[in-house]
Amino acid sequence: MGQSACGQASTIYLPSGIRAARERKFHSSCSVNGRVVAVPCYAEKILVVDPTSREAFAIDLPSGISADRGDKFRSSCTVNGRVVAVPQDAEKILVVDVNTSNARRLSLELPTSDVHNTPQFADLVAALLSSWIYGDDPEPPQTMHASFEVHKVIQPGDFGRSLKIASVTAHLPTGKVLYIVFKGTSYMLDFLNWNLEHDHEITGETDFFAHGGTASTIRSTKFLKSDIFLSRLVAARGQGVRKVVFTGHSLGGMYAQMCLFLAWKEMRGTGSLSEVLSSLDLQSFTFGAPMVFGGNSQKARDFKNFAREHAVNYILSDDPCARAWGALNLRHFVQQATLAVKKGLQDTYGSVKGTLASRVVEQIATHLLERPDFLMIEDFARKYEHVVPLRVLSADRQHVRWKEFRLTPECFEDHSIECYVNKLFDAFEQSRPECHIHEQPFEM
Repeated sequence: MGQSACGQASTIYLPSGIRAARERKFHSSCSVNGRVVAVPCYAEKILVVDPTSREAFAIDLPSGISADRGDKFRSSCTVNGRVVAVPQDAEKILVVDVNTSNARRLSLELPTSDVHNTPQFADLVAALLSSWIYGDDPEPPQTMHASFEVHKVIQPGDFGRSLKIASVTAHLPTGKVLYIVFKGTSYMLDFLNWNLEHDHEITGETDFFAHGGTASTIRSTKFLKSDIFLSRLVAARGQGVRKVVFTGHSLGGMYAQMCLFLAWKEMRGTGSLSEVLSSLDLQSFTFGAPMVFGGNSQKARDFKNFAREHAVNYILSDDPCARAWGALNLRHFVQQATLAVKKGLQDTYGSVKGTLASRVVEQIATHLLERPDFLMIEDFARKYEHVVPLRVLSADRQHVRWKEFRLTPECFEDHSIECYVNKLFDAFEQSRPECHIHEQPFEM
């Protein structure tokens, strides 16, 4: 009797510049130094895939080979670390040196869209920067319709800070924007450090609270009160910047929302920082961020009204992390997350499980669920809510309600920042796979 094969299969989104709807895109591929290179048949560009890091990017065809021609190449092979493709109907032989290519995985290629002339282009740039901050590249990806100036990157540990912060000025068609980008050093399945206790010190009210862990981290960094931040704001304003965007993915998005709140609170006071902040348009674009606040005081309602015009949190399909903490069953979340890791969850940047092995995740999950105060933790969680407007990214044309989702091991794949970036570009570019943005009713 033959034995059945055991294994796993997963998907990687096609990069910008390669249309998913086009048929007979590639006919030949080969392996070069751990990467797969596919030469185009009817596709417009060369495809390079790194299966280890789960990255894919496109390389433009060289001059002399028309991207619009069909049936360009059907055969390729590797020679001394290079890929050589002989033409079917292409005009010339193609030689690809992947190691010297400066192609990047993410780009703002929107050939049929005019979104770069609208305010929503700032959302797309925020998503790109929220992806970039996970890596070690000193510069953001090259983009169409935008250029970047990186001012400072504060690494975890610098000045005692436990998060990564980057300040970047983006030159967009609609004007200059200063982005403050956040990345946390923790991750969603760091169960033992969730710290869901309600922090009232940072809000100053008994009926308005913030996430304990987020408030503690931001308070300890003293970022908004630092000379670095004030100096950057003053310099940016002098250079023509009129909009400041706090942004981040996952826990980084929680820090971004917290800083928007603190900046809003600072604007209501006096002093040089208040004066500078009041002269700028403050916004926050976050991606898959869990809930940060709760309560119903007058200050809470005032901040909600401010956030209604100045912030948005994107939620991708069934991403359960964006429903934490008050819109899901916390015990079920922990159980399904543990199963996801055991099944080989693809987590390129470690935003879900960090670097933990599945057995370690299972151990700390068991420890959490068996804690005698777990009922109290659940009670803390239930009182959180989203105070910023929500937009759901989905392939469904029919309106999707953010509280209606499937909590399964597979849905944790939707938390990837790569997925968020790709789906946002899908939503604004008709040559890419279909995606819709569903605005959610604002709840006061």
